[in-house]
Amino acid sequence: MEQSRFVIPASEVESREALPSLVSSSEPLVRTPISNFNVAAVGLGASGRAFVGELRHAPDVQILITSDPNPSFTPLSHLLSHHFGPHDLLPQSEPLLLEPRHNNLTLPNPNSLTLAALEAANASHAPYSACPSGVALLDSKGALYKGSYIESAAYNPSLGPLQAALVAFISAGGGDYEDIAAAVLVEKEGALIKQDHTARLLLHSIAPLCRFEAFLAT
Repeated sequence: MEQSRFVIPASEVESREALPSLVSSSEPLVRTPISNFNVAAVGLGASGRAFVGELRHAPDVQILITSDPNPSFTPLSHLLSHHFGPHDLLPQSEPLLLEPRHNNLTLPNPNSLTLAALEAANASHAPYSACPSGVALLDSKGALYKGSYIESAAYNPSLGPLQAALVAFISAGGGDYEDIAAAVLVEKEGALIKQDHTARLLLHSIAPLCRFEAFLAT
């Protein structure tokens, strides 16, 4: 690899034994403005955007802690013997994280940026609150990035849609936050959990010149 990347095609990593070697090269990519302590983790799968406990087969996910004296892959169920997860709260038929989902939200005549935010809201994993939302970002070069609100069974670790969109922005090499020119939030009308205020505060802090709009979908 010529340079460190957030996402590496599966064809370049043929074995999970290669994962430990990627941890050290991932550390320089970490943004730690408060702690200045770089911690890295590498995942092998169809998507790295995972709250591990929200996956259908979470107990079988193999974890490797490279700082152990004799590191070896161990199933998550061994590390979390009294696991509390989505199966404790949801029916078995409920789509879980990274599984196909459509929240049936609609907006009249959305433009391309708003449509991207609507798509993110419809893909939002919010089975516990039923308050899906999504954010789309537009950078100064015209590139789009989107992120969906993600809940966990524990709820407190839920990831806001703007944070998810910022992860997409950073992992795609989007540059500095000041390069974000516009942002759109789409959330469900009448939702008990609202993202608008928090998203505005965060964007004003990191990209004060960014144009922000919010829409309520039905």
